Amino acid sequence: MPARILLNLSAPRVTWGVFHAGRLGQVTSLPNDGSAQAPFLELLAAHPRRPVYVMLDVVEEDFRVETLPHAWGRARREMVERKLAQYFRTTPYRAACLQGRVAGRRRDDQYLFMALTSQDLLRPWLARLAAQNAPLAGIYLLPSVSTALVARLDGAGARLLVSRQSGGLRQSLFVDGHLRISRLTPLEDASAAALEGVLPEEMEKSRLFFYNTRLLARDAPLLAWVLDPTGELAAACRQVPTEPGFRCEPVGAERLARAMGLPTHRLPHDMDALMLCLLGRHVPACNLAQPQQVRGFVEQRLRRVAYGLAASIACLGVAYAGGSFYQSQNLRQQAALARAEANQVRARYEDVTRTFPAAPATAGQMRAAVETVAMLNAQRRTPEAALRLVGGVLPAFPQVKLVRFAWNAETGTAEQIELSAEIHPFDGDYRVALALIQRLADSLRAQAGVKEVNVVELPVNLDPKTPLSGNSAEIPASASAPFRLALRLERAP
Repeated sequence: MPARILLNLSAPRVTWGVFHAGRLGQVTSLPNDGSAQAPFLELLAAHPRRPVYVMLDVVEEDFRVETLPHAWGRARREMVERKLAQYFRTTPYRAACLQGRVAGRRRDDQYLFMALTSQDLLRPWLARLAAQNAPLAGIYLLPSVSTALVARLDGAGARLLVSRQSGGLRQSLFVDGHLRISRLTPLEDASAAALEGVLPEEMEKSRLFFYNTRLLARDAPLLAWVLDPTGELAAACRQVPTEPGFRCEPVGAERLARAMGLPTHRLPHDMDALMLCLLGRHVPACNLAQPQQVRGFVEQRLRRVAYGLAASIACLGVAYAGGSFYQSQNLRQQAALARAEANQVRARYEDVTRTFPAAPATAGQMRAAVETVAMLNAQRRTPEAALRLVGGVLPAFPQVKLVRFAWNAETGTAEQIELSAEIHPFDGDYRVALALIQRLADSLRAQAGVKEVNVVELPVNLDPKTPLSGNSAEIPASASAPFRLALRLERAP
């Protein structure tokens, strides 16, 4: 992630630093007056277009915990906006943070509403950011930033997080890791010796406030954590009386470093710098900045995403082109090897063929002849099927003697057959002969593959136009009755 500029504002001091690669560097802390703005402008000029995260540690803040009916989408947004306008009418710096759902039949949503009630401290710094075109990423209250620390310190139950900031003594109440309320007490003397008397008194005031406002039940156990990376507040923590259900516990540098995932030697000892480091590592969801104020930051992120996608596509294109080039080179090498092997085989073949005896024809001519014979054999047709068909029918007609069988293969799958036969012996009864010929024709017509059967010639001419002649008492000179049949077969392809 690119470098980010983190800025902490409190009434007495301003602290900033550059967060990059998980480390907070170039930490600067100056009095919050006109003299601090010039060095900050130099930092912005040295890091142009870097997003700026602003953290506020001020008295002018307000927190409200509210349960609302569970809703979704536009209905939820409108309901939350109405509540924000109802609680904080005079400030645009307000936000709502959903903290989960309340146990019960309705399962309502629990929200923490927070706001910055005065803009006087923030306004000049936002003007400097706008003048330098520095994208504002967000505005956050210090208690919301410390939520991540409580979660990593095992914040189950009620916890009072106490820290000595530049703005004063900060006390924040967390219940099961969720922020409920926070209180900042300005200190005239923030030394460890002065805190030995101030810390017990201020913690007691906070406890009474929690009980009286019913933020915490009186019998609920409460553990106070005093953040003490320098070890100076251990004596003040011991001055806090221990009671049933309440005790004070200092959190030293080793425990803080372990909770923040840092080596102990890299843990900032200044509490403002430590909270800035926490902001850099864990940005909270509750952002007080208005949408138009973070528009430049959103556009910058979208632009960075677009650049990343374009770079990824370009890398994929380069990788694909490289793979294609490598594959083409590999194919060229394979083709060259194949050509070399083909040339070797051709040379060996020519060497072998030189030893063959002289042939009456060339190899190409013999190959063409073999292919022609194979083609003719594949296309050859014989009258075998027609002979089988006729031979299967004639045994049923012993008086019919086959005289001539003519077969012709037509174009395609059709075959033409002409049968010349005679009825022998023939006793001169043409009526019986004609009936026999008709039965033969019908039997042939009933065979599979026979498309058409025609009687071409009969033993007697039945044409009524032909004149009759002869003597009916004479016996025919021939003892047979010749006839001809024409068959058309259709073979399966």
